[in-house]
Amino acid sequence: MRLRGNGPGIVLLVLTALLLGAIVGPEPARGATKPNVILIVTDDMRWDEMAYMPTVQQQIVGKGVNFTNAMVVNSWCCPSRVTILTGKPSHATGVYTNSYPNGGYYSFRPPKDSSTLAVWLRNAGYRTGLFGKYLNGYTSTSIPPGWNRWVAFNSSSTASSGGAYYNYRLNRDGVNRSYGSTASEYSTDVLASDALQFIRSTPSNQPFFLMFTPFALHGTPIQAPRHRGRYSRLTFPRPPSWYEPDVSDKPAWVRGLSPTAPSWLDGNRRYSLETLLAVDEAISSMISELSSAGRLANTMIIFMSDNGHNRGEHRWFGKETAYEEAVRIPLAIRFDAAGTAQRTDPRLVLNMDIAQTVSEAAGVNAPGAEGASLLPLVYGNAPQTWRSDFLIEHLNPGGTDPVPTYCAVRTETHKYVQYKTGEEELYDLRSDPYELVNRAGDPASGSVLQALRPRLVQLCQPPPAGFTPAG
Repeated sequence: MRLRGNGPGIVLLVLTALLLGAIVGPEPARGATKPNVILIVTDDMRWDEMAYMPTVQQQIVGKGVNFTNAMVVNSWCCPSRVTILTGKPSHATGVYTNSYPNGGYYSFRPPKDSSTLAVWLRNAGYRTGLFGKYLNGYTSTSIPPGWNRWVAFNSSSTASSGGAYYNYRLNRDGVNRSYGSTASEYSTDVLASDALQFIRSTPSNQPFFLMFTPFALHGTPIQAPRHRGRYSRLTFPRPPSWYEPDVSDKPAWVRGLSPTAPSWLDGNRRYSLETLLAVDEAISSMISELSSAGRLANTMIIFMSDNGHNRGEHRWFGKETAYEEAVRIPLAIRFDAAGTAQRTDPRLVLNMDIAQTVSEAAGVNAPGAEGASLLPLVYGNAPQTWRSDFLIEHLNPGGTDPVPTYCAVRTETHKYVQYKTGEEELYDLRSDPYELVNRAGDPASGSVLQALRPRLVQLCQPPPAGFTPAG
């Protein structure tokens, strides 16, 4: 699906495309049995870090579809995870940040959590299970609607990040259990064991939905002991945007960042990549179990991250931004019913599309979801039209967070950002993929701005609190 051009007329085209998707519907699941679904969501993983996971490369990317332009609509953990579960953007869920009152678990309690992917699938006869991180700030003893099995991080000490590698608590089906710091208590391994048991214990005639959400590679990374030093010799490229020397054309919040890279940055990234190796092994074990049980052929496996991460680009270490490093994510789908030939798909696809993709594969409705099903793309039956742009949004929660509230439009060729401060950014991604030259003040970009400013106003509705987009 490709929608060409920008401006007011594109709204009708977008709506038409979405309606066509709803009318045409999904590719039917082959066979009488509804497909099983395994949804793997890592934490703070950039799109270019999937290359360091051999099982993912060989068994998912190598036998499925790699979506090379997969993006998130809000580059922050909790809002993205809510979007994955609901198919709705932040301005529809009210979950903009990781903490209450504008985000976090306590902003997604009933009745908001009564219509999610888990609820839809369980109502359709699926056995459902979540193993790992749910939402930042989850410290409740209650189990959200829709889950048959529930093994989720639950600890006030890790509330802000939503999990931990060691010294954590898990809510195991409503009963909290504490874990320490021995090698056998490494959280990814504990969760992997539970996920495998979930697969084994699900009757062969019942479809399942397994959501595996380990903590890796979030926060201060701690590798499993067996993986320490595996990537100790890795070196990383220094793109032109890395600790960008000249940020005079950037907004004030970027100009206020340090121009000097911290000494720990490369070591942190090596350790972070090593945390992914336990996740990779867990995925290998799940695929082996599915194969042994004769269930692999009828299982859709989705691998993705909740958001990307700047690792020094534009002087920033973190997410929340509209820069490519923060909004671009890894996304690969293996579904043997659609074939096992390796393919890449360059269309703009979103975390907002996952709920509808899984729902259509399962043959259930996704009420309120605003994304588009990727199932036709997985089957190789691409629709004639597809989105050509989407909205990125961010709400500054206050405190020490330097990234101002903004809305942004990302098209196939450009990115336009409008901040609450009145500052603007515009990048031509064809000639400037590293987003080095802000063209918002360039008279030669006037026609692009004339198209994207009103488009931003159209998409950014309702806008984040306190922000009025200008067209």
